Amino acid sequence: MKDRHKWIILSLFVIILAGCGTAKRASVPPVATTGSPSSGTDGASETNASELVPPPAMHVAGYKAVEGTLVQAFQDWQGTPYEWGGATINGVDCSAFVQIVFNQYFGVELPRTTRKLLYQGQQVRRNSLQPGDLVFFKTGRKMLHVGIIMDQQQFLHASTSQGVIISSLDERYWRSRYIAGKRVL
Repeated sequence: MKDRHKWIILSLFVIILAGCGTAKRASVPPVATTGSPSSGTDGASETNASELVPPPAMHVAGYKAVEGTLVQAFQDWQGTPYEWGGATINGVDCSAFVQIVFNQYFGVELPRTTRKLLYQGQQVRRNSLQPGDLVFFKTGRKMLHVGIIMDQQQFLHASTSQGVIISSLDERYWRSRYIAGKRVL
């Protein structure tokens, strides 16, 4: 019975992801940010199923769909400058960009700040990162940075110097500042 449920959940997940990247950002309303993290529950007695069991292993096609959706997000946002506290196409910071991508392209609500994002999802080892995983970096004494893995080595993020770009985990700067990977999908 458990295997049947896993296949149903996996099938629904793949179907949902297949349609995620088709809508252009312009047709999606702006993200409302409240500053509070989304816990996935509304305080009712209903239990979130993802809290009880780990998510089923995603099929390769599912990861390709996630990667394709992230490519679409990059194409839509490429050239957007970095703006601390920004959350629009005119300027966006790293955590707002992650929040917007997950909300508008995957239908997943995430908290607004990098520090709160760090406490979401399941810990993932660097050598096990998959498309859609979050990657975190310590860029200053008290500063954190977040991006979204596109494949094992590349991640999408809002860079403070270049705006929305794709960078490599193998770049010396990022390699030396990497602190964690988290799976939220």
